[in-house]
Amino acid sequence: MSALFSAGATKIAHRHFEMGKKDSPVMGAGFSVSLGAIKEAADFRSRKGTASFKDFIWDIAGALTGAAIIGLTL
Repeated sequence: MSALFSAGATKIAHRHFEMGKKDSPVMGAGFSVSLGAIKEAADFRSRKGTASFKDFIWDIAGALTGAAIIGLTL
């Protein structure tokens, strides 16, 4: 999901907000990592979810992958 969110946010930043080819992947990855951090914080505070540092690392990896792949097509 992180790769999908990152790719989508990168494309939106480039196309609709007219960000450059170098800036839009950074924005997309940052957006996706922020969503992953919010999800892990919510899991930490709730008794139903389980916060995981390993899951957050995979969120970061997915965000970087999605931004890199879509960044190559800009």
